[in-house]
Amino acid sequence: MPHATVLTHQLATGAPTGVGRYARELIDAYGRVAAEAGWRIDVGTSPEDGVPVLPAGMGLHRLPRPRKLTHAALTAGAPVPVDRWIGRPDLVHQLNPWVPLPSRAPAVVTIHDLMPLLHPEWFSARHRLKFGAVLRHLRRSA
Repeated sequence: MPHATVLTHQLATGAPTGVGRYARELIDAYGRVAAEAGWRIDVGTSPEDGVPVLPAGMGLHRLPRPRKLTHAALTAGAPVPVDRWIGRPDLVHQLNPWVPLPSRAPAVVTIHDLMPLLHPEWFSARHRLKFGAVLRHLRRSA
């Protein structure tokens, strides 16, 4: 049975907005169709997130480090593959491209916000540079 892991955060928030709301809806939809399609779907999330309620049959994987520490390691050029913590999936769907996590599995990435490209004047130079670096990384890896 093929296995996919959705990497996200803020699933246990009482009133999710933006990415959290999208993640919740997507995971619920995956839960409805996964078994029918012959897939096993799990969710990977940061240790600082609460415990989300997941559809029946979905597993939960906790990443070993807080999101910001993982991002700092990636920025410093010390990426930590997440495969051993997320069950070595056949596919990874990342819902938070600001912290692209390396995996040996093929990746699908959802980018929720292109405002740094559409309205660069709204963002600091540092923010725009980081966003550009993430997009370049995703072009090579997803």
